[in-house]
Amino acid sequence: MVKITISSMKKWLLTVLILIIIPSVFAIGISPTSMEIPFTDNESKSVKFNVINTENHPVTVKLYSHGKIADYVSLDISEATLAPNEIKPFTASFNLPYNLSAGTYQVFIGAKSSGGNPSGTGMSTAIAAEALVYLKKLFGSGFIGLEIITNGSSSISIPVTFNLKVTNQPPDLIAKAQIYDPQGNQIGNITFPAFIDKSSKTTWKALEIGTYKVRAIANWPNGTEHAEASFLVGEPYIEIVNISILQDKDIRITNINVHARSKWNDFLNVWAEAIVLDDEKKVKDARSPQTTIDAYEDKHIRLYIGEENISKYDLEIILHYGGFSTTKRITTSHHLTEKLPRTTTSSITGALSAIIDKLEPIHVLIIVLLVVLLVLVYVYLREPKQPKYQQNYYNQYYDPYWYWRR
Repeated sequence: MVKITISSMKKWLLTVLILIIIPSVFAIGISPTSMEIPFTDNESKSVKFNVINTENHPVTVKLYSHGKIADYVSLDISEATLAPNEIKPFTASFNLPYNLSAGTYQVFIGAKSSGGNPSGTGMSTAIAAEALVYLKKLFGSGFIGLEIITNGSSSISIPVTFNLKVTNQPPDLIAKAQIYDPQGNQIGNITFPAFIDKSSKTTWKALEIGTYKVRAIANWPNGTEHAEASFLVGEPYIEIVNISILQDKDIRITNINVHARSKWNDFLNVWAEAIVLDDEKKVKDARSPQTTIDAYEDKHIRLYIGEENISKYDLEIILHYGGFSTTKRITTSHHLTEKLPRTTTSSITGALSAIIDKLEPIHVLIIVLLVVLLVLVYVYLREPKQPKYQQNYYNQYYDPYWYWRR
């Protein structure tokens, strides 16, 4: 008599169950079995899979996905019937949301048979196979790779074009920008139209040549991003307004004053060059120290040529600034002046300066002595005098020799 215990019965039932399942383990397969797919924001990708029937009879399977972000996975078919040993393709599409945090996410793509299919044991079973997909999100929400591109404009008559681009384009993306001058003053506003294929363009027309900065901001429901770029409108330019010349024969020096005016909205480093020409042949030349001219500033730049008389020559003035130059040529005899322009606070001080310039040292000494003499005379005349009877009274009683000296 064979004694059957409960523990031995459990082992027998487990063995029978394993024998039932084993023939069906490989009845359905998925290919490929695993993969990794990199993603950026707002990007869609599709992957082709194969479901395989290894049974010797037809199998109907249902296709599915599950995992943390399975809601963003769609399959082109949800059910398929496979003939014996048939391989059937299907497509899984992955559409990750733009606001999904960066990281790696697992998604299972599977196929399972409907219940009631025959098996080797004659029992009804449901069998399944799954492929593991790693979705690697490279960027988190709040990063769209905003970039603004501009090449400026060659003149104020041609509008500046701004091209705003994004690496990733979330839905409901809008953008605008502000224009600033070198001093940080906001001088313009622009709005970008709707983004198409991760790009948006707009234009802006400047009123004056100069250097500018554009600062763009993009907004979408879950984030904000900035970008900026500098650009030029036209080229730096300094105008030569006037040239005046003073020839000092006493010290044999010619002073040249160049009145320069900046047409640029930023400071420029500038120096002047003077070339004396006699029938296109250089006679003399000079160069000024480098100086700075501010935005739209008028400035006098002076040069000195060691020559007593250049009135019979031509004079060429060249201003150099930031790789650019302005040139003006004159006939010196038409631009001679008595003296160089002075910066004066009033007409009185200007007149005094003109008088002082003509004085010699001996003249100054004479003027000083005359002033001293005038001061002494004034002091003498202002001194109070005692009445005559007071003087006699004092002399009679306090001076013993008064009688003999009277």
